[in-house]
Amino acid sequence: MKRWWPGPDKDVQQTRGRIVEINEHWDTHGFGDWGVIEKESGDLIGFCGLHYISNMPEVNIGCALRRSEWRKGYGTEVMRSVVQYGFDDLALAEIVGVIVPENQKSVGLSEKCEFRFWKRFLWEDRDRLAYRITREDVRGSYA
Repeated sequence: MKRWWPGPDKDVQQTRGRIVEINEHWDTHGFGDWGVIEKESGDLIGFCGLHYISNMPEVNIGCALRRSEWRKGYGTEVMRSVVQYGFDDLALAEIVGVIVPENQKSVGLSEKCEFRFWKRFLWEDRDRLAYRITREDVRGSYA
């Protein structure tokens, strides 16, 4: 979570607050983050989901997995499933991924999942890249 803003929680109280925020997002919008469970072991290995982030009208996808689970295909599988859910079940027209420019692993994962570079901008006074995918982009290719 080195490049995840605001980064790891500092204590249990901050984690409780984050859980409250996640639950409130679900209550308000009907979607949010899910835990990612490795099927064989049943271990929680990360999270992925759709959510609004401050000062942006677009729905953002966020995905973070334990480093030990990288390069096993989980990121691609989970991200594609969340994108498909966003288009099929939520009827979203587009989904964006806001990424720290130095996070080339997330850029690569986004491109592998057919997101395309949209813009570079300041978000919360921090340099960010936005990648975007539309429902039209994945028509038939995620089946």
